[in-house]
Amino acid sequence: MFTGIIQKKAKIKSIRKENEILVVSFELPKKFDIKNGASISINGVCSTITSFTKSEFKVGYMKETLNKTNVSGWKINDSVNLEPSLRLGDTLDGHFVYGHIDTVGTIKTITKQGDSQVFEISIPKEFLKYLVYKGSVAVNGVSLTVSARNPKTFNISLIPYTLEHTNLGDLSVGDSVNVEVDVMGKYILNSQIKTKK
Repeated sequence: MFTGIIQKKAKIKSIRKENEILVVSFELPKKFDIKNGASISINGVCSTITSFTKSEFKVGYMKETLNKTNVSGWKINDSVNLEPSLRLGDTLDGHFVYGHIDTVGTIKTITKQGDSQVFEISIPKEFLKYLVYKGSVAVNGVSLTVSARNPKTFNISLIPYTLEHTNLGDLSVGDSVNVEVDVMGKYILNSQIKTKK
């Protein structure tokens, strides 16, 4: 489990296929503690560290992850967001993020508002029902607030700090992002459906 508070960014160093697994190597940022078998959020995807050295670490992705996320579109030198798993006693500054991506969204527009930016993101209609105005959503693993909910899209507002310290500031219109809706929305909607039955 994670909080959506990104601790580091890292560059992709290599991508290769080993049997049915996509093995991706990332640079290891300074002062970022990891260990083999540990869970880590990479662009919002819950990943398992399979090996590491002083300068890099590796993870592997199976077909299911490639189908449900934008991992298959990653390229060497792309920047990704990193967050280690939540530990007992850590502060919950964002919201509960599981690293189980619900869908891939597409950035439709980017509007500048002073030093900040507003992203309009389209996602499949079946996932929009879980989003509410002022509610939480994770985009590329970043805990954010829904600033608007539209018929086919939703908006997020990004302050300069977020643009600088996550890879969201590197994105452009047309780019894809990993989207995880707030799990509370799923529970609430599911309980309402059961009550109606």
